[in-house]
Amino acid sequence: SIAPGATAWWRWRIEDEEGRAYLSPTQELAWEDERFQWQSFSQGNITLYWYAGEDDFGKELAQAVAGGLASLELGRELVQPIRAFIYADSEDVRGAILFAQEWTGGLAFGSHNILLIAISPERQPEEVTGLVHELAHLLVRELTFNCFGGLPTWLSEGLATYAEGPLASYQQSALDEAVAADGLITLRSLSSSFPAGHGGASLSYAQSQSLVAYLIDTYG
Repeated sequence: SIAPGATAWWRWRIEDEEGRAYLSPTQELAWEDERFQWQSFSQGNITLYWYAGEDDFGKELAQAVAGGLASLELGRELVQPIRAFIYADSEDVRGAILFAQEWTGGLAFGSHNILLIAISPERQPEEVTGLVHELAHLLVRELTFNCFGGLPTWLSEGLATYAEGPLASYQQSALDEAVAADGLITLRSLSSSFPAGHGGASLSYAQSQSLVAYLIDTYG
């Protein structure tokens, strides 16, 4: 799926029977979510776009996420410009992309430095952690990008969930119940895609955060 805010480009190469080639000028098309009237606010290299909330909603979000990325202590801040599209609810997020999981409330598109996240103005204090999560994905990708492969899913999601702060109550419950029942997911399984169901996904994120927290607490 193409992220809202991304730019697609193309050109044509035409060759005739004599082998003569013509290369057309490059053309571009900005892919936009035109269902809403967007406002914007920029701070540093992050620009936030929103359609629900007051004029200062974007500024409030920018202030709220400032400490989350610092908690990762990665020794570097985001370098590339980031665009964050703030949707009023998860249904609007899923309506902006194709093939979304039923629990999807946010997505980071690392190749475009774009993220989508659901944050209701009425629930901003509780839901802003999702914005920190997706920004952490983009920061970690910027630091680790290479031509050989990406991070295992548990490490990528564990770092992003760690940046949010303590586990949500439902995630902690899922982890505690799995420990008590000897039902933890293997690390090998957590290295690939997480389960589509809400229960399996909650446990996967909780386990990944717990493992990253242990590594940071133990080894720095």
